[in-house]
Amino acid sequence: MVSGASFLVGVCFAFCVFASSAGAQVAWRTEMFLRSDEQAHVPAALEAAILSFVGNGGSSQAEDIPSDFLTQPRPAAAGGGSSRVTYEQSRSRRVGGRLVGAARISGPLYFEGSAMMAYGQSNYRLPNGAGVLVQGIDIRFRTLSAELGATVVYRDSLFGSVPVSVGLGGGVLHAYTRTRVDSPVLRIREVNSDTLAFTSLRFGIRTPPRFGTDLGAVLELRNYATFGPSAALEVNLRF
Repeated sequence: MVSGASFLVGVCFAFCVFASSAGAQVAWRTEMFLRSDEQAHVPAALEAAILSFVGNGGSSQAEDIPSDFLTQPRPAAAGGGSSRVTYEQSRSRRVGGRLVGAARISGPLYFEGSAMMAYGQSNYRLPNGAGVLVQGIDIRFRTLSAELGATVVYRDSLFGSVPVSVGLGGGVLHAYTRTRVDSPVLRIREVNSDTLAFTSLRFGIRTPPRFGTDLGAVLELRNYATFGPSAALEVNLRF
């Protein structure tokens, strides 16, 4: 599935490049953005870290940390007897740059191909530990990622001057992640890479042109085949 999605997105982005070189009306822009960090790469990165740690002679107690703690249901109310792992998130941010090529399809409909690079930071804490590990556990992810995306976008304006958009598309995320797990009895360090395909739905709003600065906000809903749904808020500046 990932290879097929990669091929599709690559073809779409190449179309923008070709159309631009052939003299078609393709508008290119760059964006700098700050958004909440992606979570889809977390399970594979954490699982790789735990397996490497145990495989190299580390305590097998590390296997009590579930790599899918982000997608587990929250526990029942106190006294309900639930043994599921709970977590707290103290940091989630992703900063990077994006190159976008946009070509009009018809009327307010546009096709957009994009390529981006980003650096993400996420910190989690399991305050009640996991399994036999009853003390708190800190888990940190530092991720360098690249994405290719293809989206069909509907553009309009509110009150005649506030640009808004809705986009439906998909893409491929490649993540290179450094994972750290720390507790009173564990110290794990590992590096892992993963490639994930996703579909996305984006809602965007921008400052009116009269303000001079092209600043926008985006809510993006994604669905990953191996992770499930996720949501991210983004603020970006166009040049």
